[in-house]
Amino acid sequence: DAIAALHQVQPMGVQMGENNINPTKAADTDEKHADDKDESESESGDDYDRDDVETIKLIKADCIALCNNDFRVFVTHALKQTAMVDGVWHDLDPHGTGSIETQEQLSSAIFAFAAMYNQQKYRQMMQQQQSHGNGHTKRPSRKRIETQAAAIALWVCKSYGSIGQAMKYKYRVSKTEFITNLPLWIQEYTV
Repeated sequence: DAIAALHQVQPMGVQMGENNINPTKAADTDEKHADDKDESESESGDDYDRDDVETIKLIKADCIALCNNDFRVFVTHALKQTAMVDGVWHDLDPHGTGSIETQEQLSSAIFAFAAMYNQQKYRQMMQQQQSHGNGHTKRPSRKRIETQAAAIALWVCKSYGSIGQAMKYKYRVSKTEFITNLPLWIQEYTV
């Protein structure tokens, strides 16, 4: 399992943990193509069936590619849209406790914004191609985005959280803290 391999690699001074992904409904890729296989998977870093060391390198490179300035700016803008944040947050905190605390919830929140960002980029590229009448744009790979979000959430939990029961990381974050910190985490991940 590619994500399990990431647990073996630790940032300096950080402990190990686990991760499972439970993505939110808020950020599906283009619905009309949902059942189509993404041809770009092996070309774009989704080919995670290699040995663990190579897999870890591919996932880290994918995450660093995602955590660019454009994504940080997109997230900063998206987090100012109350309805968008409330929709994502409601899926993660259905009981209204005001915070999320599991690595899985954090992964789902990051996934929601990463999927929206990738979908926006895809639509922009499609519009450019239609206006110029050339090229082929590959859809964003949900699997790739889930893996990126899971790896970033693991890093955040390792860096700022603690190990809970069953060796799973926990990091309690309120909605306000999430809004404030997500752009910072994106920036810090690449350092």
